[in-house]
Amino acid sequence: MLCLFFLWAGAAQAGVQDLTQQILQRYRQVIVLFADPTTLPESERAQAEVVGKYLFHQNQDSMRALIQTLAQDLATPQGVVERFLDDAERNPQYFDADKLAFRDVLEELVGQLETATAPRQLALKKRIQEDLIALEKIQAHYDQELGQVFMRFQQRGIVEKREQWASYLAYVNKLYQRANILKAHAELLSTLDDTRGKPGSKPKTESDEIFGAGLPAKTLVLTFDDGPHSRYTDRILAILKEHEVSAVFFQVGQNLGSVKDGNVKLGSNAQVSRRILEAGHGLANHSYTHAFLPKLNAQGLNQEIVDTREILEQIAAGPVTLFRAPYGARNTQVMAKIKSEKLKSVMWNIDSLDWSDPVPKSIAQRVLDEVELRQRGIVLFHDIHARTVDALPLVITALKAAGYQFAVWNGQGFAVPSARGTAPAAAPVAAPSALYRESQAVVIGIDDYAKWPKLRYAVNDARGIKELLIRKYGFKAEHVHSLYNQQATRQNILSLLGDKLAASTKKEDRVFIFFAGHGATRRLSSGRDLGYIVPYEADLESYQGQSISMSNFQDIAEAIPAKHVFFVMDSCYSGLALTRGGGRVNSENYLREVSRRTARQMLTAGGADQQVADGGPNG
Repeated sequence: MLCLFFLWAGAAQAGVQDLTQQILQRYRQVIVLFADPTTLPESERAQAEVVGKYLFHQNQDSMRALIQTLAQDLATPQGVVERFLDDAERNPQYFDADKLAFRDVLEELVGQLETATAPRQLALKKRIQEDLIALEKIQAHYDQELGQVFMRFQQRGIVEKREQWASYLAYVNKLYQRANILKAHAELLSTLDDTRGKPGSKPKTESDEIFGAGLPAKTLVLTFDDGPHSRYTDRILAILKEHEVSAVFFQVGQNLGSVKDGNVKLGSNAQVSRRILEAGHGLANHSYTHAFLPKLNAQGLNQEIVDTREILEQIAAGPVTLFRAPYGARNTQVMAKIKSEKLKSVMWNIDSLDWSDPVPKSIAQRVLDEVELRQRGIVLFHDIHARTVDALPLVITALKAAGYQFAVWNGQGFAVPSARGTAPAAAPVAAPSALYRESQAVVIGIDDYAKWPKLRYAVNDARGIKELLIRKYGFKAEHVHSLYNQQATRQNILSLLGDKLAASTKKEDRVFIFFAGHGATRRLSSGRDLGYIVPYEADLESYQGQSISMSNFQDIAEAIPAKHVFFVMDSCYSGLALTRGGGRVNSENYLREVSRRTARQMLTAGGADQQVADGGPNG
């Protein structure tokens, strides 16, 4: 038995090495395919997109296999995970850009170690978290360096070499050539045998297929492929809810359940799809295994299309009529099958390329540029990446500010809903009406500082707090005010807190104020430390006159007439503005008793000598 165990460990290590090389090889080939896209003819670009997506989905399969092998080693230790991390951190043949290929793997491992208690697992969790922080720093350096493939790219563990992107591109172009990559997949491309089905081609009208060109001006359809994902889809739903935007989710059947002898068996992710429907969005068919449909025979096509439809219709308790071919790959046979099943083929005319681009700001900029060019259409995203979650709020905020509307399928066509349905709010922990006349809140989050170092999760935290206040604690959506990134200037913060909030609240109200961002501390001549929160536009050095001190918050707290004001400051500073005291009430009616009193409270994340973490797993 011991011999067999060591044989497994050796095989596992060899398997990890093989999978790692496969992932890196495909990752580099995708980079080569899209290097200098301005030189690509339209037909070759369309082929590169099909082949690139095909390579990407092969990599998704390889990463799932890699994660499964590493997860087994977490339970039955043989050092396989440690050797994988050693290679990712120190392999001299890896460029910084190569290491980004394994980011999703590391994030999955951290998720599996979330409740770890064993010493080895705790040590691995800490090490992987440090690697993820290093990868975030590597990605940030490319914000300035990359200019072609990914447009405007934005301490231990993995060490940054900070090579220029041009040198990396020169290196991978020596290993692979675009023409050879396309030639290697010529058989795949040859299955697209008719004009309508070839990559990049579009029908003369949208009667058979919908690309989005026929939508009214300033109208978009947001679509998300390849889900549902157990984590990211719900985060996307929260963003859509906050911005009151509709979308359509094209889902892969095997992510939802199975069909055997005509019987549908749903998996746990079916609940995610039900939440999509409850929120007023659309469900659509994206095949069962994300297969390349033109390569399949009639039986294979039937399983991919019909089995998924049966799963979706059991979830939806009604017909699901929209279909999107994986990779956008169709031919005569595929189109005939779609038509025979009375499905409508929905494509896209704006591709975020989020599957090939690891930088959220670059993804967002690409979409905005395409929308500006086309003025209407169907936008392709994928709800299986953290980077899509990060890019989506940037896209929606900019498009809504530009006057765009978002449509959803109404059974006959895409239309902007007059009133979006929302999921019922969970019952509040304590009914506010029993303790307060009204509840109001302000949430502020700043990642993208103009002059201070950029943060990663402050806006995510602020959005999460806002959603929690509404869903769980009974705050009305219109009474939860938010300022994110460039909105969170000193003037806007003080105006919202000192003017709007002071004028709209009454004595019997409660007010919750949350800030996530940078903080600073200044030593006064008296020896006392004074804390500041740093708004979006403040200077890095001379910040005192442009920041908001704890003394300012003392004045704000006194100006707000509400009987309860609770500040939660998720930043690094000291010098508490507010304190409270008094005896404890020992009574069954404790909540009612304290709710009669006037209170000003502040919860802080750190003091003058404590930095607040901004690199936690999954945001």
